[in-house]
Amino acid sequence: MNDVAKDKVLVLGLDGLRHDRIDQVEMPNLRRLIAEGAYGTSLLPYAPPLARTDSGPGWSSIATGVWPGRHGVVDNAFTAPDYAAWPDFLTRAARAGLATYANIAWGDLVVHGTFGPEIGTLISHDGDALGFAEADVLVADHAAEFLATAAVDAAFVQFGGIDEAGHRHGPFSAPYVRQMEIVDTYVGRILFALTRRPAGESWTVVVVPDHGHRDEGNHGEDSPQERGVFVALHGPRVPAGTVLEAPALADVAPTVLNRLGVRHTGLEGRDLLPVRVPG
Repeated sequence: MNDVAKDKVLVLGLDGLRHDRIDQVEMPNLRRLIAEGAYGTSLLPYAPPLARTDSGPGWSSIATGVWPGRHGVVDNAFTAPDYAAWPDFLTRAARAGLATYANIAWGDLVVHGTFGPEIGTLISHDGDALGFAEADVLVADHAAEFLATAAVDAAFVQFGGIDEAGHRHGPFSAPYVRQMEIVDTYVGRILFALTRRPAGESWTVVVVPDHGHRDEGNHGEDSPQERGVFVALHGPRVPAGTVLEAPALADVAPTVLNRLGVRHTGLEGRDLLPVRVPG
């Protein structure tokens, strides 16, 4: 009898969330993940025309584990992506025979192939047309039900409402705060869904944004507020209170793939686990 729990991974993408706002807003679910797990911040590389602090290059680096010089996405135009050479972590997992799931508010990530068609269950929404707050409701409803009941080994769930509020009103506005609070409730629902799953599974949860926002709103340039990102890790093998040293967006994919036991070569990111425990 094998008593070893099977490793599974969920990546939660919170588009446009400024990490310095987390402690200033009621986000109990995200704060709990951070307190009980590992957390660190870093600055995105910025070297136009190689890349802007846009969602296209941000999510592409998260998905592929390489930087824009390799995956080819330098802005939101997706002019010359090379996802054939650098597929996303869910596509790699699917090719390894694992059950995969993605639910994405910003449909451009599916239209342009950032997350590819080989993913087992791939759902996307046109947040630009629907409004991202509305798209996030659809993402949360389906993800909470699917992740509680379906056979799945690796998942990516992306929300866009925080970023939309940042563009329209700035990260210190009431609408931005409201979207942070709402998305945190979605995070809570999804985490609860994982508790309803069968025994014998060991879930690592990764939380990451794609970029930050200027104080007045918007992003794309080189201010520390736009370049500031974070990675949070939570799971049975992640010691509480662990500090991640400058975790980068490109670190997400190798961390996910190593937890799943999926082989990979050539990635520019590093595995964030096992993490160093202070003291």
